[in-house]
Amino acid sequence: MELKRLNKSNYDELIALMNFVFSNKDKREHSFEADLPSMCRRTDEAMNKHLGVFEDGKLVAALGIYPLPCKIFGEDFLFSTVGNVATHPDYEGRGYMGIMMNAAMEELERIGADASRLGGARQRYNRFGYEMAGVAYKFTIIDHNTKHAFGDIGDYTFERIERENTDAFLYVKSLHEKEKIYAKRSSDEDCFGVWASAVAWQSVPYIVKKNGKRVGYVSIAKDEVTVSELYAESEDVFVEALVAYQRKIKKAIFVRLPDYEPALLSRLAAFAHDVTTSPVCRFKIINFADITDALMKLKASYTDMPDGEFLLGIKDYGTLRLYAKDGKAGAELCEGDASIILDKLAATRLLFGHTPATLIADVPQFVRLWLPLPLYWNLQDRV
Repeated sequence: MELKRLNKSNYDELIALMNFVFSNKDKREHSFEADLPSMCRRTDEAMNKHLGVFEDGKLVAALGIYPLPCKIFGEDFLFSTVGNVATHPDYEGRGYMGIMMNAAMEELERIGADASRLGGARQRYNRFGYEMAGVAYKFTIIDHNTKHAFGDIGDYTFERIERENTDAFLYVKSLHEKEKIYAKRSSDEDCFGVWASAVAWQSVPYIVKKNGKRVGYVSIAKDEVTVSELYAESEDVFVEALVAYQRKIKKAIFVRLPDYEPALLSRLAAFAHDVTTSPVCRFKIINFADITDALMKLKASYTDMPDGEFLLGIKDYGTLRLYAKDGKAGAELCEGDASIILDKLAATRLLFGHTPATLIADVPQFVRLWLPLPLYWNLQDRV
């Protein structure tokens, strides 16, 4: 057995392995070339982001570590997806997943990642520090909603964006970077990174126009009813574009929104057929202090946070001082006796989970109003 970093010569073998393993596991055909164009490039740069296990010169297991610079409320961070963990069925039970994941954790430290994220079974990845976190609201919008809650909204059209339309993707990039939390998409000349995220998982991107004027962008999943992402010039346009798309296809549609958009959440909740909440994905928080600080500031920008100070001890990390005063909030590492001490998984659930803080620990009332913080990740940027 040999564990090594892949290069462009391993491209065909890696794609074949992943397509086979995931098709076999999910009982449906997978095409990583179509689903993840940002990853599936025959270059050393793309393939170097993968580790592989070789037996007698044959690639039998692999995973990817994909660094993704991002911004949280104006602050720079480095998140990194760890994913596409695949072991050929003939080589399962040999501990290769654990070997690769341990190597991936070393890679996260080497590149200085502030946090990492992945999908997959919760208990499988708990032992590597990943826990369910983030809050996502999923709205269902049906015919009765758009028929009875809205009259004339103007003439909305959806124009598909072709790969070569660089100007359109530059517009998409400009809208994307107005988000309060976003992964940076490459600004290369042909907007490859913007395009690759827009079409990830075989989604189809469109420019949204109202009365002939460009007012937003939407990417629709291959099922044609899931809104993969939607950015608009205003809240009114965001809502109207959803209504227009639902009226266009005459089927129930689904859209996800982050916790940090209370005005949009309120507007959709007023007419949607239903709404559910769920964790965004599994996160491994490495830089608790700076991520908590940025998200405390973000939350204070859209909701009242009662004054207070709370010291949270995190095992094998340190003590965090969370504070709010006169409309400003933040967090920092400090010395002092913590009010409570939690392990990293419990601290992740308390600070960033999708359930009330009282389900995690006994904390003061003002802390219950602060938490959870609005951690989010756009799933078009999973890789």
